[in-house]
Amino acid sequence: MRPVSLGQFNREGIQQVFNRLVEKITAYLAAITTDITALQAAVVVLQAAVAALQAAVATLQGDVTDLQWFAPRQITLVAGDESTNLGTFTRLGSGIFNADSAPAGTTYTLKAACQVDSGQTYEVRVYDLTAGAYLAGTISDNNTSIEIKTLSLTLGAGERAYELRAQLTTGAGGADFVKIPSAFIEVSS
Repeated sequence: MRPVSLGQFNREGIQQVFNRLVEKITAYLAAITTDITALQAAVVVLQAAVAALQAAVATLQGDVTDLQWFAPRQITLVAGDESTNLGTFTRLGSGIFNADSAPAGTTYTLKAACQVDSGQTYEVRVYDLTAGAYLAGTISDNNTSIEIKTLSLTLGAGERAYELRAQLTTGAGGADFVKIPSAFIEVSS
């Protein structure tokens, strides 16, 4: 039997320990690399989910804005007034509205309760103070009892002030009148 040198044993033993360490470190690194790859894939999935949620939030914000307009609104123009002017429009009331805050497809309808003395005819119009011009359309009638009249309107963009104006178109004026106890612009979407 040949004697084994301590130096040779140490070299072989150290090499075996080193090789085992390298194997274990390699296995740990492989496991960590697998975990990192799985985490990177999970991050990509989460990023896609966040993008989908952001898109859903944007859609819901639009829906909330539309729901805020679900019920009809109104711009009150007058409550209980009359005009006795013949051939001259008289301001009976006013209101302010910003049409930019309304969703697309919003409609505007003037609703006015009107009556006139017997033998008289009246006209009612909406005047845009901001633009300095009448809106298209006129309500005209000779009803002697209160009737609710309607007129579709197109409002200008941005915040604007509107006036309800009325005049007698036939009659003597003075004691004759057009009476409008209530008028508003209904805002519907």
